[in-house]
Amino acid sequence: MNILYIAYYTIITNVRDYRTFVKRLFMPLLITLILGTALQGVFEPSKLEKTSVVYYNADAGDVSRNFDEFLKLDAITTLLKVKEVKSEEEGITSVKDGDASAFIYLNQDYSKAIMDKKKSAISIYSNNVKNSGVTIVQNIVDSFIIGANTTEALAKLDSKMNYDAKSGGIEEVPVSVGGKTPGSMDYYAVTMLMLTLMAGALYGSDEMSQDFTGALGRRLRSSPMRPMQHFVGKIIGCVTLLFVQAMIVYFFTKVAFDANWGANPGMIILVVLTLAVLSTALGVMISMLSKDQARSTSILNMLVPIMTFIGGGYVKLDLEQLMYLSPNYLGQTIIFNNIYGGTIGSASCFIALWTIIAVIFIISGWGARRKLA
Repeated sequence: MNILYIAYYTIITNVRDYRTFVKRLFMPLLITLILGTALQGVFEPSKLEKTSVVYYNADAGDVSRNFDEFLKLDAITTLLKVKEVKSEEEGITSVKDGDASAFIYLNQDYSKAIMDKKKSAISIYSNNVKNSGVTIVQNIVDSFIIGANTTEALAKLDSKMNYDAKSGGIEEVPVSVGGKTPGSMDYYAVTMLMLTLMAGALYGSDEMSQDFTGALGRRLRSSPMRPMQHFVGKIIGCVTLLFVQAMIVYFFTKVAFDANWGANPGMIILVVLTLAVLSTALGVMISMLSKDQARSTSILNMLVPIMTFIGGGYVKLDLEQLMYLSPNYLGQTIIFNNIYGGTIGSASCFIALWTIIAVIFIISGWGARRKLA
């Protein structure tokens, strides 16, 4: 009963500090609104321009004629702007001069080599293999080759099916990006939720500094109150307060900003609860080890923005393995995968890891507290 009373008192005390509580609650919402509005164009998918391609077919065989028809399919012409040239040299020159992104070339023995089951290839020339347009050309050519290889395999099985370019080596499927990629408001609603949770480490730090390392702590250590009950009650109160605060951010962005949170709130609640425990435990440990409220607050005020930045909370970044050091990145990755249909198989592993780390932080904090006694 004492533990629950201490937890309740911790929550009430922090809520009554109206100015600090409102600042911690509404600052992430304000950042979400500002960044979500200002960077809206960055998250909107841009229209894919046609890739300019020159093409020369020196072959007169059936296979090469199929490729001619293949390039005229509507699914291909929406992606490529194909211009036929009269020689291989002209095609290469067009690429060198920058008149085309790529040059597709079929040599004069292409069909014959395929019919004779010899090695043959469709040549693609380009000045910049990393160009996205060149990648599109390569994928389109690969799709034709795969179709041709399928026909050859069926022929070996005595199948009567033939590859017909008109029937489609590529199936045109309309794709809607709505709801499948996060918009700016969707993105910052999630990242600022992570910021709210990690900044909540200040609750754990402040409570432990006030009640264990300050003047009040000295009086409590000389009182008959059981230190473990007080310690656990404070942690439960901080975790509960932070969880409620994070859920307010979640519901507010969902209703007021129309942020997309998906159809599985259970996973989001689990991530929020686990990170609330981890964040509080982090604040407890830093407070107990530093033994000074001003010092622990300074450490957290520096650490939280760094973790948010590394995790891509302010702007999208690609810091490779470094991003995995940020709980923000791991948490928002799980949530984004949950919302947009990605894999969430590793979610349970990360949640278990956070729980273990939180327990280690709490034990470390308690061990440091015992040294103060």
